[in-house]
Amino acid sequence: MRFPRLPENRVVLLTAIIFLIACATPAIDFGYSSPDAMIKGVKPGFTAFFLGFLALVLGALSSVENPRSMTLLHLLFSTAWLANPILFFGCIQLRRRRYSCAIVAGMTALVLGGLFLYLIERDMRRDRILVGAYIWLGSMLVMVMGAVLVRTKNRLDLGRAGELVVRQ
Repeated sequence: MRFPRLPENRVVLLTAIIFLIACATPAIDFGYSSPDAMIKGVKPGFTAFFLGFLALVLGALSSVENPRSMTLLHLLFSTAWLANPILFFGCIQLRRRRYSCAIVAGMTALVLGGLFLYLIERDMRRDRILVGAYIWLGSMLVMVMGAVLVRTKNRLDLGRAGELVVRQ
């Protein structure tokens, strides 16, 4: 089976490749902020991906048991992981040629990912953001920019087709 050469598919493929590169590169150095020895140290992107998912699930479970334990900062950290499925949803919408929905999903993922990086840099003095986290954010930016460009190109093509019909 051959992958169709549509611009939407190229953008989705490029986004996926950049996301996988982000998963393979070092994303975060937890330094000394974590008391757990398993979490300390430099973690690649895929580990940060799974730790973020665990933070989301365990944070939701702990807030059910003790609602006062969930702070705004913890809520923002755990919900920032949702940028990943939102990015995936945006890629699906882009392949379906629902450009506006893809752009909104990509922008939402970009804001959540950027908020996460901002909060880590601001509040976790001993943790460091490494290149993988920025590549992860770059995959979201590529999806948004690609969706905007493909949408604009398609609108221009439709406009040109309309001009040709009017002239004939």
